[in-house]
Amino acid sequence: MCIRDRYNAKALVNRGNCLFMKNEFLRAKEQYLEAIGVEADCVEALYNLAYVNKKINMFIEALQALEKLQTIIPSCPESIFQIASLHEIIGNVKQAMKWYQILLTRVPSDPNTLARLGNLYAREEDESQALHYYT
Repeated sequence: MCIRDRYNAKALVNRGNCLFMKNEFLRAKEQYLEAIGVEADCVEALYNLAYVNKKINMFIEALQALEKLQTIIPSCPESIFQIASLHEIIGNVKQAMKWYQILLTRVPSDPNTLARLGNLYAREEDESQALHYYT
């Protein structure tokens, strides 16, 4: 059941989540934006806005939402991962590497992050660095 309250950021995020689950991504995005309008530092709205933008291939907008989120909670591994992933998707390999390395400072020995870094270095033909992250 979706809550309807235009002045409550959490209710707007909830409504956005309901719309997202119905694959109504643009309407969900509107709700997340409205939630941010009510409460500028609503981390749920920012993260979900980034996620829905990523889902509809609006990668730059997704990065902007995550960068704002990063200023509010700078050590959040989930947002760091999403930033790295988005940079990888848009082909910004150096930035993706940078953010995956930042992620490793928060979540050392994460096999998914290590594998992604290894793949990026292999793509850049830096075999020694690729091997370092693969092993």
